[in-house]
Amino acid sequence: MKKFEEKIDITYSMGIIRKLSGIVDNELTGNRSSASDAEHRAADFLALEMKKIGLQNITKDECPVDRWQYEKGTLSFQDPEGHMCTVPLGGYATEADFSQETLQLIYAGKGTEKDYEGLEVSGRAVLIDIDQMNEWWINFPAYEAAIHGAAAVICCNTGGFGQTGDETLVSEDICGPCKLPVFSIGKKAAGLLKGLQEKSKEGVSVCIDAKSVVERDKISYNLWGEIPGETDETIIVINHYDAYYRTVFDDVQGVGWAMGVARALIDSGYKPYRTIRFVMHASEEWGLIDNKYDWAIGAFKQIHRIRPEWKKKGFAVVNMDGGYACTGETKFNISCCKELYGFVQESILPYTEHAKYTFEADTALTTLTEDFSYELAGIPSFAAGTYDGCLADRTVLHSSWSGFQTGFDEELFRIIHSMFGKLILKLDRLAVRPVDFTIRIKEIADTMPEGYAEGQEEFQKLAALAGDIHTSIEDINDRLRSVRQTEALKKAAKDTNLALHEIFKYLMQNYVKFDWNDRMLVPHQRYVDNIKLLDRADRELTEGNRVGVISALEAVDYNYYASYFSRETCRYFVLQVTENTADTWGKGMVENGNQDLYDTLRLLEAEGGMMDTDVIRKNISDARKMQTSYLETAIKKEREQLPELSGLMKQALACLSDFSTRLEEL
Repeated sequence: MKKFEEKIDITYSMGIIRKLSGIVDNELTGNRSSASDAEHRAADFLALEMKKIGLQNITKDECPVDRWQYEKGTLSFQDPEGHMCTVPLGGYATEADFSQETLQLIYAGKGTEKDYEGLEVSGRAVLIDIDQMNEWWINFPAYEAAIHGAAAVICCNTGGFGQTGDETLVSEDICGPCKLPVFSIGKKAAGLLKGLQEKSKEGVSVCIDAKSVVERDKISYNLWGEIPGETDETIIVINHYDAYYRTVFDDVQGVGWAMGVARALIDSGYKPYRTIRFVMHASEEWGLIDNKYDWAIGAFKQIHRIRPEWKKKGFAVVNMDGGYACTGETKFNISCCKELYGFVQESILPYTEHAKYTFEADTALTTLTEDFSYELAGIPSFAAGTYDGCLADRTVLHSSWSGFQTGFDEELFRIIHSMFGKLILKLDRLAVRPVDFTIRIKEIADTMPEGYAEGQEEFQKLAALAGDIHTSIEDINDRLRSVRQTEALKKAAKDTNLALHEIFKYLMQNYVKFDWNDRMLVPHQRYVDNIKLLDRADRELTEGNRVGVISALEAVDYNYYASYFSRETCRYFVLQVTENTADTWGKGMVENGNQDLYDTLRLLEAEGGMMDTDVIRKNISDARKMQTSYLETAIKKEREQLPELSGLMKQALACLSDFSTRLEEL
């Protein structure tokens, strides 16, 4: 590890970041989007760089995705002093073809259904305020605008992401249809336009010059190169090279960081036991038209469609998308699947007492990162992370204010090279995957509600078996540190790791579902949560607390939006999930649809709505009965699957026992 440390050269890594951030589709605002010309040029650049540093078996895998190329975007208008102002527009993955086209622009508040009352926006551009961190994503107000006939949506991020300066642009994945053009504008320009709007009910005359191309079924490239090992087991290091604007962070930093770690490993002369594969995905930010799960498409396609043979050979996934070296950020986490939490927590102990930075491990892995697709394939993972609402989220993430000029912490960048490089080295030196299934299985038992004592007891017994497996894994890994590996031991390790892979895959594919906010949870947990919310709503109704009832009901499934957007808009985005046939990592992960409380919420919000308490209480009661039925079905299925899971775990324990016996014979 000392030789690896000595070979770390962040000047090289930052050079990669600088070059990659300059490969863009649009000279004014940047961007390197899914299957775009710039993304293709970046793939060629990175493949050549992989060869230069000595990675082997370098491959550009064709990856079928939808294409977005943002070619230009400006808006011109006359300011209050009569001067012409031209400002850049940030892009979203929507179609736009405006050649110096003059439109009337109308300010429509936050773009909710109520905001359009009394406004005539047909054929006009609408300006809206948005906070995509704390309120809602762009897809809901964009679709609402389309219903009212708007010709374009221009959004100003008044809160949440990109809150540095008043000219910063912010872009996100659209998660909706691509036909209505959607753009981002800075707060300064938006403020001027709002002021002009106040003087004219007819709107403000603006000139839009923009072109954004969105096309189905195009090709991008996932790149990879390797440091070959003695076995075909693989440690897979991932990141993505598409990006918004000219960012040096998400995930250009991860690309430079991974290349820097790969170069240091090679230059140190390290000969790995397992193959260490560095994979750079395309189409992470967006890659699929009109889908709730439109991000991380390159990663999903790579492991599930392009290279499915990697699944059984993958020892662990290390995701370098996160931990952004944003000056002023001092608190960082490594988010782990539950099974690798103990390994990571112990491994980063030398870094946890740093005087300047805080590093922690947690089990907060989400569907927001590419590693989730690999977990569904049965490969445990961990990812560089930051906390919700962190400095990077509020300033540089997906914003035009995200270059080196924003402040890049080179000291932190070197530390994370060291930390993640050593994590990779430590994984490589273990004979058996350092997984612990106890946390996940205990969670299944602990989240079962009252009345399911038998089911709880069954999973508690399984958790004890998981504990035995973990103890055996740790024992073997400890003993092997002082034992020369023979071919028999290598085979025992391979058999054991394959058995552990089957357990993890089974857990991920049968005991993980989503709620409507894309949160991973035990299948029954969503219904437990919904029943608690409905019970709370019933209590609030009895107490006459209208606000409390609304708050509780909005939190059930996808009903948050019912208070703000039209029935047509809400229905569209429910069906987008329930009738989703696209090939994505989110397909089938939300079961039993949305508990529709739209009419109940609208009744509560209407004048005199609390007069109809009998109707409201019946609706709540009916919803509770339905959720209870779903709960019973979910727990029944979880229990029915238990024997198969138990069988896989006993098989793994048998492999571990055989491994231990072979060790004792030496």
